[in-house]
Amino acid sequence: MIPHGYGLLVCTVALLPFSASATEVIYVGLSRHPVVVQQLTELTNGQRPEHGAPLSTADIQARLSGIRDAEVADVQELRARLDKASQLESEFDTQGAQRLRSEVLAVYERTPLPTNDLGVTAATALQDRAASFLAEGEAAKAQQDLVDALRRFPDVPLDTRRHPPQMLEAFKRAYATVQKLPRRSLTVATTRPGVVRLDGRILGATDGSQTFDVPAGRYKIWISDVSQTSLAHPIDVTSATSIKIDFALEGLLSWEPVLTARCAPGCTNVLQALAQQTGAQRVIGVREQQTIGLELIVVTAEGGSTVEPVHRPIAYASTSAAPADVRRGLSPWSFVPAGVGQFVQRRPLVGSIFATATAGAVAWHVIAVQSRHQGHEDDSRTQQNLSAGVLIGVAVAGVIEAIVHDLSGDAP
Repeated sequence: MIPHGYGLLVCTVALLPFSASATEVIYVGLSRHPVVVQQLTELTNGQRPEHGAPLSTADIQARLSGIRDAEVADVQELRARLDKASQLESEFDTQGAQRLRSEVLAVYERTPLPTNDLGVTAATALQDRAASFLAEGEAAKAQQDLVDALRRFPDVPLDTRRHPPQMLEAFKRAYATVQKLPRRSLTVATTRPGVVRLDGRILGATDGSQTFDVPAGRYKIWISDVSQTSLAHPIDVTSATSIKIDFALEGLLSWEPVLTARCAPGCTNVLQALAQQTGAQRVIGVREQQTIGLELIVVTAEGGSTVEPVHRPIAYASTSAAPADVRRGLSPWSFVPAGVGQFVQRRPLVGSIFATATAGAVAWHVIAVQSRHQGHEDDSRTQQNLSAGVLIGVAVAGVIEAIVHDLSGDAP
């Protein structure tokens, strides 16, 4: 079981040619100290070839998640592709438009880092591709895309402002088809409690093991809680299926701008788990040590560990700020209430809580104001003041929570 103390783990990896006899190694920083980051850069650039061949970030993600050719998805860039696809279609380049939409869907399938925005983007790509198929008279292909969109992202509605009436009819037919799809049991085991998500579906909470009934088909599955999210794992639920997700490890990991994780001082259990889950023969942690400069904690998948001192002065960097590529600054989005800051930080569950609370407070305040205007002066004035206070309190609490999260340096 992975300890839940607070620390910071920075994993910097690079790819070297691999042979069957090569020793695979992951270099890991156990703090954000600038000299630790500098030492990691030198190590991954081949300063110590006797340690072995470092694994790439994509390779680590692929081994943990099961997604081949894993890559990080840029939601804004994917949305720009969809906008470009719409432009190409308006210029009668349907083939080019459909190619861009298919590329967006391929990126979604390859990313092990799930977000709500990414799911909505994938659903939009499916809907847009279906609309184009329908316009070209390929009704069967359009129907399949709409069924996939509704099966995997049932809460993403069709934007009737962007699509003609025949798309709405096709959408309704696809919905009826999804309701008739065969159902299969999916058992999810986890090393830590959390909420199970299946693409755009929230299946429910699990603590140890839980079985769910889902429409048969191919999905991506992950687990999250109020502050952490596992990697997404591809899964094909064509029959009764089970999967185990090491949320205790994956929930500690964040991959942007570098691989980071929170762990207890020493992080030995995390390093060993990372070695075992990736198959790397060696994981080497780097941390500052005030008397000698740095030390390397060498951990093997079998459980052995040794400490190697690295004599290097660190005083010159003791008051320096951490580099921008390893320390997240204060985002302007954190000052936006209603859960916006939390969503930007890729903490959708926390963002949903603040968004829901804000919506409730707004509704209460509107009702109180309307009641006062209808002549219920005394009671309505009290309700109006209380609802205004709650609304302001929720907004301030959401902003403060997002700012604290940014300043703490926690990975999103």
